[in-house]
Amino acid sequence: MLITKGRRTGNWRTTPLQYEQIGEAYYVGAARGIKSDWLRNIRENPQVRVRVGSKHFQALAEIVEDPLQIADILMLKFQQHPRFVGTIMQLEGYPKNPDRTDLEAYAHKRVMVVLKEQPTLIK
Repeated sequence: MLITKGRRTGNWRTTPLQYEQIGEAYYVGAARGIKSDWLRNIRENPQVRVRVGSKHFQALAEIVEDPLQIADILMLKFQQHPRFVGTIMQLEGYPKNPDRTDLEAYAHKRVMVVLKEQPTLIK
């Protein structure tokens, strides 16, 4: 669960999202791109709260729009979950076993967010 502060109201908003943990960071994709309300909230205030299972923590959210960086993340995700990513790629008109060029083409239409745990508390 990603909990962002509303950009207009200042109220905390909870959004369930699929994530991938790579190292110490959590990666989430914005299916609706920059039109997602939670992503627009992050643009206004990148300090967020995160709940993964029983773990709760404060995080700093970084919006990633660089297709090459997104393709790197997708490559890792494909290596870990080939059927899942392959199905998504296939639904978008790409091969079920995408190569780097396919991932980069797909990444041009995507936005991702990197969530990095922060030790400080948010008020």
